[in-house]
Amino acid sequence: MEKEPLLSLHPFDDQPQKAAASHKGRSLWLWSLVTVTVLLIVADLFFRIVFGAGNPVMAIADVPSGYILKPDQEIHRFGDKLISINSYGMRADPVPAQKPLGTERIFFIGDSVTYGSTRVDQNEIFSERIHHELPAVIHRPVQVLNGSASAWAIGNELGYLSSRGTFNSDLVILVLNSGDIMEPFATLSDVGEGVMTVKPWSALDEIYVRIIKGRLLHLVRIQDRGTIPEEIGPNQIPNNLALLTQFHNFVEAHGARMAIVFIPFRGFTPSNSSSSAPAALTEWSERHGVPLLDTTAVLTSEPVSSVSFDGFHLTSLGHRLVAQDMESHWAQIDRNIKNPAPSN
Repeated sequence: MEKEPLLSLHPFDDQPQKAAASHKGRSLWLWSLVTVTVLLIVADLFFRIVFGAGNPVMAIADVPSGYILKPDQEIHRFGDKLISINSYGMRADPVPAQKPLGTERIFFIGDSVTYGSTRVDQNEIFSERIHHELPAVIHRPVQVLNGSASAWAIGNELGYLSSRGTFNSDLVILVLNSGDIMEPFATLSDVGEGVMTVKPWSALDEIYVRIIKGRLLHLVRIQDRGTIPEEIGPNQIPNNLALLTQFHNFVEAHGARMAIVFIPFRGFTPSNSSSSAPAALTEWSERHGVPLLDTTAVLTSEPVSSVSFDGFHLTSLGHRLVAQDMESHWAQIDRNIKNPAPSN
């Protein structure tokens, strides 16, 4: 008769197996941690190198204009797209203290459409195209300033102008869009993460805030106020028209001329439209003798996707068309310029 095996009387006989299992578990956890860490580092480097994430254009608070682009930045986004901000918070070349004799100095003021977004290289935004192409039209050297920031309203633009002055400009061009005549003064709290004041700690941090929280989960605000339908107060349009009058008076008091360029939101403007500037704006410009160029016709002659990334902001082609439209109508924009050469 076989004897049954005796049970072990030693309680520690199974400890080697438990220790081996515990070591295997720790090793698996460690390798998983290392793998995840490496993947995060690779992903961060990818978004940083390809899109420039983690190094956004920064803004700072500014009492008169709500906020401005932080001065003295030079950043590359989306590969090789240059964004260069001068010492005055403008997306433009440095501004010499003295304007050279015989030079036409033009000061554009606007919002993110004028700023050009980070998806368009500095040399391709319409203000820089005017800088390089207009001399052949008016037969004199040209300097161009670009004071703009995302979500600026007319009140913000007036605040920037009145606190900084005209920089001895000959012509101040206020660039307005479809929603601007109804838009109230914007602050940093209004804009939210659409304008960054604190540098993200990594590229993935910016992707999380702007894309995941902002565009996918809608937990933070990242858009221009002027691109979001909002309830308009009954006095907002009259108030903005009054601000336009202050803007005009300030420009003239400083020996400059004023003009308005209207750029529609292409995604909300029917194709082949001849004009779309608000009637209140058109009436104001006629009453005050301020030239108004409506670029609706040239932009709506092209498909939405060709001239706009998102229905609001211009592509490189959109900027080129706007610049060409301005150049071909320069005598309308600046009535002080007589018989400019035809634009090619």
